[in-house]
Amino acid sequence: MEEKKLDRNQIIGFLMIGAIMLWFAWWSSSNAPETVEPAEQTKEETVETVQPISSIEQPISKENDVVVPAEDSASDHTVAEITDSIFWLENQLIRIGITNKGAQIVKAHLKGFKTWDSLPLNIVDSNQILAFRLGDKNTSAALMYNGVLSNNNKTLTLSGKGNNYGGEFEITYALPDSSYQLQINASGKGFTTKEDKVYIDWQLDAFRTEKSVKTERQKATVYYWNEDDSHSLSVRGDDDEEEPKVSWLAYKQHFFSSILEPQVPFENSKIVIKEFTGEEYTKSMRSENYINATDGSFNLPLSLYYGPNKYKLLKTYGNNYQDVVDFGWGIFGWIGRGVVIPIFNWLEQYGINYGIIILIMALIIKLVLFPLTYTSYKSMAKMRVLKPEIDEINKKFEGKDAVKKNQAVMELYSQAGVNPLGGCIPMLVQMPILLAMFNFFPASIELRQQSFLWADDLSSYDSIISWQAQIPIISEFYGNHISLFTVLMTISTLIYTYMNSQMQGNSNQIPGMKYIMYGMPVMLLFWFNSYSAGLSYYYLLANVITFSQQFLIRRTLDDDAIHAKLQAKRASPKKKSKFQQRLAEMQKQQKKK
Repeated sequence: MEEKKLDRNQIIGFLMIGAIMLWFAWWSSSNAPETVEPAEQTKEETVETVQPISSIEQPISKENDVVVPAEDSASDHTVAEITDSIFWLENQLIRIGITNKGAQIVKAHLKGFKTWDSLPLNIVDSNQILAFRLGDKNTSAALMYNGVLSNNNKTLTLSGKGNNYGGEFEITYALPDSSYQLQINASGKGFTTKEDKVYIDWQLDAFRTEKSVKTERQKATVYYWNEDDSHSLSVRGDDDEEEPKVSWLAYKQHFFSSILEPQVPFENSKIVIKEFTGEEYTKSMRSENYINATDGSFNLPLSLYYGPNKYKLLKTYGNNYQDVVDFGWGIFGWIGRGVVIPIFNWLEQYGINYGIIILIMALIIKLVLFPLTYTSYKSMAKMRVLKPEIDEINKKFEGKDAVKKNQAVMELYSQAGVNPLGGCIPMLVQMPILLAMFNFFPASIELRQQSFLWADDLSSYDSIISWQAQIPIISEFYGNHISLFTVLMTISTLIYTYMNSQMQGNSNQIPGMKYIMYGMPVMLLFWFNSYSAGLSYYYLLANVITFSQQFLIRRTLDDDAIHAKLQAKRASPKKKSKFQQRLAEMQKQQKKK
């Protein structure tokens, strides 16, 4: 019986598979959430306390909760007495409710979007506090305000003065047409305390809006811009940072963000995120920011964006808001932004189904990469036809000097003009594109709640079978559902692995290598079951297209003809390069010594 040994190509493949497995293990562990039960926290905790905001008690989800302001016939605006009232600013995209109880934004409803369970999508629904504060006690959130609504319900000015304040806050909100960005101007004057700083305290407890609360919780974090670059807090568990000169802060959920931008950067920002358990909230995001004040007086223009994390849309607001859309780091992000998004946007303008768009994208990318696929297949064919001669070398040096055996194999490759890495290099070149897609699909709001075949949401997992029972280990690592796109992608990857093994002539490799080769695709079944259906669908299409290309290439290549060319090349005289000549001369000198 022939002794089974690993050749060089198999060793390289083994190392590649091991590297990928280590990468996935690291990625999974670094994205595993660390949760904190809100019940473990106490009322005595400071800004880092994680509890749903309850300081604004009035429900605002119904129209009949609104107190209609009284008309002022002497001007073009309406005035509200100092009672518990809510004012509404509205345009084509967003509806914002502001109460004169603390001058708080108590509702930010995005038109045209629904939650995963088909309810109206509110980024804010009594789950936010935005307050301006001088010192520890003089806070704008503690006052009742007199409100003036003008400019056809597009501008609201609130002014309030407390008995113990000795000063007055005035806050103006303005909502432009066709914009998700609310303009704010906050000012204070006449305070007896001579503070040299005004603090902006901002807290948002992010609601769950997507089907997979686990995935949404992993995507939720805080982004900020300072020193000409964007940064973010960890997506894993709790985190905090303190940063100077922050130009904007983004409280990012999975597909939506709230972005606060002062006209002049904050002097300093303390940022904290805490992770919720449960189904209603994902994370609490809080920051304490300040700017300089003069003798307790200040004037602070800001803007506050409530809207979708759509890359193309965020770019229109400038200031690099689009950085909150995570397409990966380094070359992966560059491919996503510079290659994938332009193709996606070009196809999107034709109004075709997003499942068809993904199909066309897969075809375009595979056609562009076809020369690499052809090169890889041809290199594997050369290795396959040389395998009998490699086996003869292994038999000749069996139990002898392994170094001489390797030299003989490399001499064979050199004489035949074969690069043993030729089949791997094209695959390595394609790897950044596969990983760029890994980041692109889960980050693309365009796929959110877009249906295709049996999938009702291409941005989340598809489910053909689901169950409520929590099964130990299985529920944790696999989930409570079966994703058909993931199953099909796994099957296609197993077929692809088998075909590559046959093309390389490695059908008789050692059993241990077989387990690794076929075990990797099986692991995909667990890793991708809760991922974006669009991602699994794309990888399925990529495999099917590769099968088709390999079938066509195999029809055009003849193993006997390839072998004849290799033998002719071996027999032809070889002209040594200058490097080879110098190397030979050095060997001769060494032998003489």
